[in-house]
Amino acid sequence: MYDVCYKHGFFYLKEHGVSPEVINQTIEASRNFFELPEDIKLNYRQDIQTVYPKTSRGYVPLYGEFLNREIGFDPKEIFDLGIEKPESDQPFTGSTVIPDDQTAPGFASSHYQLQHEIMTKVFPKLLKGLALALGLEENWFERFFTDPVLIQRTIYYPAGFGKAGKHTDNGILTVLIQEYFPQPSLRIHTQEEWIDAPCIEDAFVINLGDMLQMWTKGLFASTPHEVIHHNSASTRISIPLFFLSQY
Repeated sequence: MYDVCYKHGFFYLKEHGVSPEVINQTIEASRNFFELPEDIKLNYRQDIQTVYPKTSRGYVPLYGEFLNREIGFDPKEIFDLGIEKPESDQPFTGSTVIPDDQTAPGFASSHYQLQHEIMTKVFPKLLKGLALALGLEENWFERFFTDPVLIQRTIYYPAGFGKAGKHTDNGILTVLIQEYFPQPSLRIHTQEEWIDAPCIEDAFVINLGDMLQMWTKGLFASTPHEVIHHNSASTRISIPLFFLSQY
């Protein structure tokens, strides 16, 4: 684990314990939401969200966000949610304005169930693995994540032209659930070249973020990556979960 974090900042995780049924239900519910009429989806847009910053929750339409200023706005749609908490003036704290089952059946419930499984079965073990890889006590990171910040995103890439520009992630790590396609869309810039990250069934992609790179003084890399979904006649759903410390 030390070697792959030092050299690439990306790796696959299998036997993660998360239910395939929950994953598939979340992907299906996400696609059904994104295929709703635009005027319905805009009822859940960022500017009506109550959590600060508003850009951390809600729906963003096609070409509504850019990750790389040189490339410009990305042809993708997104919906962001987080951990549901009582309303507060603290950043990233509160409830998401999210469609109910009458509008988007299973959208909210499947995402929150998936969130629970990742938070309880995956993230704590990854923190321990990172600590041990760095030669620290296995619970070393836990003090910084007693009340973690989570940005959970579902992304809809249109068939034939979906894209997310070159960027790094800003948390400690990201858990990425990719809808399986034989043709890879995720590309990673590592060892001074671009490589494809093939989809592996029943596996998550884990990548390290800017926070961990800063904490390790550059030892573990936050690796640039992009998504190019140009070679498929099908739409694609990706669900990344970004973990940040409250400190």
